[in-house]
Amino acid sequence: MGSYIKTTIGSHQVTLGDQPILFDLPTDIFNTNHFFLTRGMGVTAKKGKANIFIFAGGTAVASGTQFFQTAKMDSRAGMLFADVPLTPNLHFYSKTVISRKLTSVQALDWRPRKWLRTGVAAGVGSNQPYFAATADGERNWFSLKAGYISAGNQFRRVTAPSVYASELDRENILAVMKFSSGAVVTLGRQNFLQPQGTDPSAPYLRATVNQAQGSFDVAQFRFGA
Repeated sequence: MGSYIKTTIGSHQVTLGDQPILFDLPTDIFNTNHFFLTRGMGVTAKKGKANIFIFAGGTAVASGTQFFQTAKMDSRAGMLFADVPLTPNLHFYSKTVISRKLTSVQALDWRPRKWLRTGVAAGVGSNQPYFAATADGERNWFSLKAGYISAGNQFRRVTAPSVYASELDRENILAVMKFSSGAVVTLGRQNFLQPQGTDPSAPYLRATVNQAQGSFDVAQFRFGA
């Protein structure tokens, strides 16, 4: 079966049924949209300046067609997410998930300039230590993303057999240069930590990707390598 009901009770938004929950951190400058499907009840509330999300239920495995999705309960889970604006340029985030193991990550997002964003996150994911520090800057012709992430050998944001997305680890950098001639040059290095399927006891895999990419326009044609 598949169901999804959303309503408002007072100032609270209540969702019951199957819903994807986003688990992004301000240090996710290289890859965003970390989400997982859940089945249960979620409540979004506001306490002072803080935005709070509470969930009780479990993670789920989805199947179905393009127009109708069904789900099956996977692992029980409870969640508490908070977003607190400390100043117009500084936000505090707290994300806690209790399932088979504990995830609790606290993070700061600081934007000292319009063209510069920095972030730091620390805590545990699936009982594994986690730390990340990143910076993302973009000017007219040049953008640079850089960060260092230290993740435990079996780090996951959510402990569930159906959730095995890759995570960044160690040093990561990505530079993009845009020239007035229409040429774009991209240079980067990234390190990944990847679970092997749904077996939580299997050792995780590590991979390093180095990239060099260029493209330019000539007579309404685009060439790249």
